[in-house]
Order: sequence, then structure tokens, then C-alpha cells
Amino acid sequence: MSFLGDRPKRPLSSWMLWMKESGRKQIKSENPGLRVTEVAAMGGALWRRMGESEKSQWKKSASEAMEKYKEEVKLWKSHAKMEKKHLKKRGLPKASQFADTSAKPTFFVYDSSDHSFSPICMDCFLKCSLSHWS
Repeated sequence: MSFLGDRPKRPLSSWMLWMKESGRKQIKSENPGLRVTEVAAMGGALWRRMGESEKSQWKKSASEAMEKYKEEVKLWKSHAKMEKKHLKKRGLPKASQFADTSAKPTFFVYDSSDHSFSPICMDCFLKCSLSHWS
């Protein structure tokens, strides 16, 4: 059971950014009957023929996106490592550790200040959530 979201997605390459923003539109406008695979092949050929000056803006965007991605992955990994360490150390809460909560649907809320789980019934959780936002 993980409380983290999914691992961040890898950013698009410079070629993919170019294809998404202008390459595909340019190719389809000149050749409207092409299939997806043919558009991709033609895009690859056009990309290879482009000069470095034309590619530079796309490469810059791709490298900026990659730097941002690397920071996000680094942060995600550190959180995953802490979560794994915490869950291994403390384990997940067992219902038998708390009073009988079978009468109402129960959530276990994680408290980051002391790294503990506490039971709360759905009604109380909704009351807290609603009062927090009003």
C-alpha cells in the first residue's frame, strides 16, 4: 500500500516536442492522406535534415523539461524511501489495535507529525473535511 502518487512521467524528447507543436501539422497540411506511421517517418526525415539552429529551441525545451523531471524523480524517490522505511518499521495498522470500528466505515488517517495512523469514521472525517473548507 502506497500513499505516494505514481512515479513522474519522463518528458518528451526534442523531436517529439517538435512533432507535437509544429511538425505533425506541417506534414499533414502538405500531405493530408498520410497515415500515422507515414507522418512519423516523414517527421524523422525532416528532423534529420534540420540544422542545429532550427533544432536548438526544441532541444532547449527538452533539456529544461528533463531537468525538472530529474528533480521530481529525486523528490519522489526520497519520499518513497521514507515511506518504505516508515511502513517497514511501524507496519500498517491492524483493526484489532483500535476500538471496534466495524459499525461504521472507517478510514485510517496518517499523521506526519508523529508518523502514526489513527482511525476515524467516515461521518467524522466528512465533518472535519467540511468544517476545514468552510
